[in-house]
Amino acid sequence: MDDSADEGLHHGSTQRKRTHDAGFNRGEWRNIGLILAGALIAVAGLWVVLPDYLVARASFEVPCPAPTSASPGAALDCEDAARRGLDRAVDEQAYESQLVAARAPVGIVSGALLAAAAAAIGVIVSNHNARLAREAVMQTSITNSLTRERDLATQRQAVTSQQDARFSSAIDQLGHTSASVRLGGLHSLHRLALEDTRSREGARRSPVVIEIFCAYLRQPYDHRSRPRGPGDARTPPLRERRKWQLQSDKDSRILDAEGEVRRTAFRLMRDLLRSSVDLDLPPQSIDLQGAVLDGADFSGCPLGKLTMGRTFIAGDLNLNDCLFGGEISLGDDTTIKGNIELGSSQPIPGDVAVGSRCQIDGNVELQAKTILKGQFVVGQGSRIGGHVRGGSDLTIEGIFQLQAESRVREIRLERSSSLLSGLVVAEGGAVEQTLRIEPSSHIKNIDLRAGSRIGGSLVIAGPATVSGGLRIGEAAEIGAGVQLGEGTVGDGIVLGPGSRVSSLSLVATRVTAYVIVRPGATLGHLHLSSSASVSRGILLGRGAEISDDIGIYDLSRVGSRKSEGQKGSSGFSLKAGIFAFDGIHLEEDSRVGGSIKLWGGAAVQGDLVFKRGVQLAEILDMEEGSRVTGEVTLEAGAQVKGGVHTPWAEPTVAPITARELAHGNKLHLVLAHGSHLHFLIRSESSYMMAVLPEDSVTQWVDEPYTLFWKRSDDVR
Repeated sequence: MDDSADEGLHHGSTQRKRTHDAGFNRGEWRNIGLILAGALIAVAGLWVVLPDYLVARASFEVPCPAPTSASPGAALDCEDAARRGLDRAVDEQAYESQLVAARAPVGIVSGALLAAAAAAIGVIVSNHNARLAREAVMQTSITNSLTRERDLATQRQAVTSQQDARFSSAIDQLGHTSASVRLGGLHSLHRLALEDTRSREGARRSPVVIEIFCAYLRQPYDHRSRPRGPGDARTPPLRERRKWQLQSDKDSRILDAEGEVRRTAFRLMRDLLRSSVDLDLPPQSIDLQGAVLDGADFSGCPLGKLTMGRTFIAGDLNLNDCLFGGEISLGDDTTIKGNIELGSSQPIPGDVAVGSRCQIDGNVELQAKTILKGQFVVGQGSRIGGHVRGGSDLTIEGIFQLQAESRVREIRLERSSSLLSGLVVAEGGAVEQTLRIEPSSHIKNIDLRAGSRIGGSLVIAGPATVSGGLRIGEAAEIGAGVQLGEGTVGDGIVLGPGSRVSSLSLVATRVTAYVIVRPGATLGHLHLSSSASVSRGILLGRGAEISDDIGIYDLSRVGSRKSEGQKGSSGFSLKAGIFAFDGIHLEEDSRVGGSIKLWGGAAVQGDLVFKRGVQLAEILDMEEGSRVTGEVTLEAGAQVKGGVHTPWAEPTVAPITARELAHGNKLHLVLAHGSHLHFLIRSESSYMMAVLPEDSVTQWVDEPYTLFWKRSDDVR
């Protein structure tokens, strides 16, 4: 018997005995006393006070007669009255007879009062007896309840003992050599956990059973599709294998049987996880390090923390509609032959981390409207054979990072995605095909670090925002170029030393800082179109190369000079990272393999500077309506092999000064000592001012033309 039940029974018996022995309680005795006292006082008052009140003594006074022998009492009264100086005396006999007559109804009233008092006392006694009866019933109910609790406790103890025995037996069955016995053990544990969840005490065994299922799945197992070999660290050595596990691949029947046991273990574990939602239990952490699974469908399960490592999953890992309480870690050396699907209606509080040297053959799908509070990381040396796709309205508050030497076939972020801490491809990391960001997305920054690579193109479809700019690190490579649509790129675009980008196309893009091609970098072509703008200018560093054209089209703009007549600063420091210039600056020994084209009303709002040793392989081609608001300067050794084509048609009859030329569709050309301008193509009635040192080489063609020029030896 339960000790608490024994104590309850003893307490109930003691209380019941105490109640019966006590008789009337203090309140009841008080009420009885008050009733009796009140009745007696009322009766006494009726007998003493009321007759005198009803019969006045003075009304029986009579004049005193002369004393006679016939009335000695009266005479005595009169004598007494005479002594008191009164001439009248009370007729005592008449008075007494009248009092007796007045007391007759008083007796009736007194009897009624006493009867009422007795009735009131009877009510009190009746209530007292009723209370005692209720208390007796209550005590009986308590005794019965305690008896039931004692019986239930005894029953629970018996059930618990039985369950403990079943639990121990089921654990023993898991180590049996027969697959059918192991299946029976799994189902027994599952049934015990379900029975526990339906009890009033809550699910005490369910978390333990889930952990046992995880431990079973962590046991070594040779899966058919798992690579094995002497150099495979994920294959357990023979001494770690259980006796019912394969020593070779010959007995496929044993392999299939154990596979069915493992599939059952995972299915039953998932069922317990889903059932815990209705019990309002906290999400339970799952540890599958070293587990071997056919597939892992956790959809709809509450998961505190999912931990893997050296895990092998022959199918998909499904984490859709889960309720997460912590991070999702695939650990190191994990292999997933299928896809990973991840999504939740509630924010995911931790990181999603693919550890080092992991192999995911399929895709990684981050479902629409998922909010990840942490980072998304693909660890060092890991490979994702498919794409990583973020659904629309995806938000990742931490960094989206491919670590060193990791590989992903493709990255695609759908509409309205947000990477609030940016996207980083670390040293040696690679996106083998395309990195594409769809319209209305917001990315803090895109950082391709040293030696990283995008085999296809980097596409940001407008309107989109890259608030922190685009950085292409040293020796990084983008095979099919960069295409930026309508939107804003803050902090500029920088191609690091030795980087290689096949093209950079800005279509209606607004770059709020610079486009910088650092020394030794190679860019195929640079095109601005559809009113694109680079507010602080374009700089080719020392030895940098653009193998094709620099094209500025369709009202696009380079530079931000407020007044076309104002000369911009051309000072800058590559090492310090401080730039103060407008326009286009080609640093020493840099090279443009094609032309520089200003078409369709394009503008360079600043200077166009060719430093020492710069080579422009073709022409500086400026169509009607385009303009350079500053100077076009060729320093010593600079070469414009194709010349300058400026087909403006704005006739004038007076010489144009340099200041005036800076305001219109004219060109102010400065050639330094030793510079080489192959030829200058002029249209009829156009004008140019040129400052030509004596040792510069210039050819002029397409006459007639009007030219105002002078030779100067003091030109820098």
